[in-house]
Amino acid sequence: MTADAIRVRRARVAIYGPVATGVFGVLLVVAGAVGFTRLQFDDARTHVDSAPPPGSAPAPAPAASASAPAPAAPAPAVSGSASISAPTQGRFLLVGADAALYATGDLTNPRAGVSTPAGSAGRRIVAAAVATTGGAWLATADGHVYASKAANLGGVTLPRGAAPIVGIASAAGGHGYRLVGADGHVYSIGAPGRGSLPRVKRAARVVGIATSVTDGYWIALSDGTVAQFGAPALGGMHLAPDAARVVAISATLDGTGYWLTTADGHVHASDAPFRGDLATKHVRDRIVAIAPSAMDGYWLTNAAGRVYAFGAPTFDTPPSAAPGSPIVAIVPY
Repeated sequence: MTADAIRVRRARVAIYGPVATGVFGVLLVVAGAVGFTRLQFDDARTHVDSAPPPGSAPAPAPAASASAPAPAAPAPAVSGSASISAPTQGRFLLVGADAALYATGDLTNPRAGVSTPAGSAGRRIVAAAVATTGGAWLATADGHVYASKAANLGGVTLPRGAAPIVGIASAAGGHGYRLVGADGHVYSIGAPGRGSLPRVKRAARVVGIATSVTDGYWIALSDGTVAQFGAPALGGMHLAPDAARVVAISATLDGTGYWLTTADGHVHASDAPFRGDLATKHVRDRIVAIAPSAMDGYWLTNAAGRVYAFGAPTFDTPPSAAPGSPIVAIVPY
């Protein structure tokens, strides 16, 4: 995460209270560091999102007085970085299994990048991670990693009999990444290794990996278990025997916590703000991925590219739009 992103988090002010009808809660967020105001209802739809016109001058600072205390020194930057180290503007990319990248709200015009090389190779993308450049790394099940507007660091050659890759996460600072296999083995590229799950038979499968601010990482399993390697132990998600399984994990932008999501859209927050989920909405869409937004909220997406926002901006997608292949990941940029 960049120092600018840190300042944005520290600048926001949140005021909670009921609206006149008593039905919806209102969240008013004033982010002076980025110069916009957002009015958010608890159904996760952004109703007001205004910004000063380009080139407008910032509001003048109040004049200092002899009796006023000196302004506090800027807070030091957090040592290390988060799993999402690119400066995010509250937008996202949807990643298709065919390596097509779709910009926010537009499933009809894939963004140029790695679609042709990956598609011509006949490989299908299984996971994606964001880079410091705002680009992305796309991973395949056999360990190849394709770069889009990011450094091409390559992938791994899986040993014979090794489990397929199921997740990828940027290292702290965003200059490398780690791949995790379905058996919990971690492959580090341009980043220090912190360990792997023991290669034993287990009922739950590994579903993803997320990086902590300490440049450790969490590995999530489908039963809600989360294992940590060089990262704080924050616990997992307790699932009933008949509950939908966990399908994805995402670290917060500052890397201090994470969210887990199940296939039916339940969200569990560990040292992260809970902004809501699909638990009471009876949505039949199968959720496949989760990603953090710049305002401490998150997006959920299904394989068809429908995105649900919680404490994050929403963007309308034309009803006729559809991705060319199933969506497998969502990354902020």
